[in-house]
Amino acid sequence: MKLPFRWGNLIATAVLTGGIVVFFLIFLDPLLKRAIISAGQSALGAKVELESVETKIFKGKITLKGFAAANKEEPMTNLIEFKEARFQLLPAPLLEKKAVIEDASIEGLTWGTPRKTSGALPKKEVKKQEEESKPSPVQKKIQESVGQAQDFGLSRMESVQGGAQ
Repeated sequence: MKLPFRWGNLIATAVLTGGIVVFFLIFLDPLLKRAIISAGQSALGAKVELESVETKIFKGKITLKGFAAANKEEPMTNLIEFKEARFQLLPAPLLEKKAVIEDASIEGLTWGTPRKTSGALPKKEVKKQEEESKPSPVQKKIQESVGQAQDFGLSRMESVQGGAQ
């Protein structure tokens, strides 16, 4: 009696599937962390720090913890900082190379906070940025948002102080 499958193919498929699962469990989080930091530093021209990235790929959850992006113009100040960001993705569209974010939240979002260490990039990375010299669209939008948020916060504080007198 002949079996409808070959043991060699079954074993090869199991080993390949196991290897892919192990890769995602062990290496995905550090690779994502490195990619986020690298992309952020390229876009902003300043140091980007990220404590950790946690993914639950089969549940479609991504959590970023301890994010801080320095201000290129003021290296001892963070342009933006947050304690935790959580994203809930629909897993099925990921198989079609699409990302559908069902839910997103950010905790501890602040702008313009002081840094303990300089956010300036090392000189060789600065040279790359000088070649591009033009601020990126992302950098422009973030700087606009920071300015608007600070203006809004100051105007609200002035109105509260004015009403208290």
